[in-house]
This record gives sequence, C-alpha cells and structure tokens, in this order.
Amino acid sequence: MIAPEDVVGRWRRAWIDAGGQRDSQTRVIWWQAAGGYCDIRLPADPPDTAGADALADLDAGTLSQLLRAEGFAGTISVADTLCTWTRAINFHGTPETADIGRLSWDADGALIEDGGQAPYRERWTRDAAGQPNRAVWHAGSWQLHLVWDATAFLLGTGCSTAPPLRALSAALAHGARPEAPLRAAFDAGYVFGRWDGDTGIATHAINPFHVGRPVLDRKALTHGRAELALPCFNGRIETRCWTALSAA
Repeated sequence: MIAPEDVVGRWRRAWIDAGGQRDSQTRVIWWQAAGGYCDIRLPADPPDTAGADALADLDAGTLSQLLRAEGFAGTISVADTLCTWTRAINFHGTPETADIGRLSWDADGALIEDGGQAPYRERWTRDAAGQPNRAVWHAGSWQLHLVWDATAFLLGTGCSTAPPLRALSAALAHGARPEAPLRAAFDAGYVFGRWDGDTGIATHAINPFHVGRPVLDRKALTHGRAELALPCFNGRIETRCWTALSAA
C-alpha cells in the first residue's frame, strides 16, 4: 500500500521503458507537495536557438522540436497502489485519457511506476523528501501552479481548457508557421529554477528564452499574490500578476 504522503518530495525520472525502448536521457522533474504537483519534461537534444532573440525568430522545424517538451500540474489521488495524476493544466492541451500508474518500491528504494492505461514502466529517484510548499494562483482563466522549497522551484502556467497541440504540430511539420496558435501555445510556461536570494532564476524551461532570467519574486508569495515575468513569443518581457486560489 502507498499513501499520498509517501510520494511527497522532489523526484527525477531515471528511465522509462515503453514500446520496447528505454529512454534515460529525457530530463523529467516531478515535484510533489501535499496538495499537488508540477512536472516538466525536456528532451535531451534541444534544438539550436543560437542567434535568435525570441521564439518569433525561429523557423517551423525548430518550433516543432520545442513542442516535444511536456509540462503539466494539478493534484493526485492514491488508492492502494494506483495513482491518478489529474492535470489541471497541461502544455499539450486537455488530455484524452487519464494519467494513471501503479506504484511500487524497488529493492533500492526507488519508486516504480507501471502504466495503468498503457504499457510502460518508469523508475523515479527522490532528490529530496522534505515537504515542498505549493500554491495555485489565477489570472482570469489562467492558472499558475508553483511548488518550491528553500533552494529551488518548479512552476507551470496554462489554461485548463487549452486545446490539444496536434493541429499546430501538424502545421509546423508541413512548414507552416501559424502565428496565433503559436502565441497561444507558448503563452503557457513551465520552468524549473533556483533561488538567488529571493529571486527565482530559471535554469530549465520549455521556452529556451526563459532560461537564465529572473522570473519570480519569492517575497511576493506570502501576500496572497504572485508576479511572474517571462518573455512572450516575440521576446517582450510580460509581467503578469496572479491572485491566490489556494495554498498548502
């Protein structure tokens, strides 16, 4: 039997076996707090964006490669060993199937996840147990999910009704570059970063132009609001103010 509190902490995926293939290169970071989680997944072979200042400068092929990344956030429920990850927001749009896995521990104390809806196996190692903080804010129909501790943070922003990215991915694959859907897709942001004092500096992100930037002020997190400053599709820094929905 596994309880929700057993999986609280900072996790990294060691590997996934699926379809007869093992992937140990994709960077997958899952932070689980008592009230919810945030997850970011970045391919090991990111496209070359040297010479560009913003997503708007990139060609269709490069943008298509960036859409391979994943990010989502929400809450979990655990019944016996069966865990369901409810995605309140999801970079790839509203999921068509539930995210369900059967959890167990291996002999080394790592967490094993076996697919509940599809055949796969993942091995997760815990960077730190602890008790991360977690809060959710909103700005209109958009949500900001943040999980953090004294040294680092993981955040996701998005709209709960975001459409799937299949049509956009298909258009990019054919060399088209539909700007409105691209702007809408990359309005969502998933960022892992470190604290420099009270300033959160992005170290990994779906949008490569977020990396290295100060994106978050930790002092504002205790006052029922949050401010997030991220470059938008054309590179302009947009600061969005969020109002607290919940905290844990």
